[in-house]
Amino acid sequence: MRMLLPLVALLVAVAPLMAQDDAVLFSADFETDMAGIATMDPEAHLSITNDANTVYAGKGSLQITFPQRAISGEGEDMILPGALLYPMAVPPVGLKAISFSVCVRKPTALAVSLGEGEDGPRYMKLVWCDGDEWDDVVLPVSE
Repeated sequence: MRMLLPLVALLVAVAPLMAQDDAVLFSADFETDMAGIATMDPEAHLSITNDANTVYAGKGSLQITFPQRAISGEGEDMILPGALLYPMAVPPVGLKAISFSVCVRKPTALAVSLGEGEDGPRYMKLVWCDGDEWDDVVLPVSE
């Protein structure tokens, strides 16, 4: 497939939130729906893929495709290319870690951010992905 704009494809699979005792508080397998995950990028396409060559495990993976471009706008009008959002009213009690598996087409760093409320603190961690292979990511909340 030829595209005029460079596109970045990101696949995400099995995204559990873990408790202190390693119990799973939330898990999404992306086999039937996007589990409430949305994109904040108006030029991105978010979907479920069932292609056996791209699915991590099971029958589905979340896929986002977007044109690679610079961040634009400011404040509430800021556009973050390829940004995914999973809003939670209240984080689960006993949250220990966020883990997920991700696959990107080219080696790249991904920024993972966690925010507490609209005006609360924000935490960010950079994650390196090798490209064309699944990377398992575990982010302890204590970091």
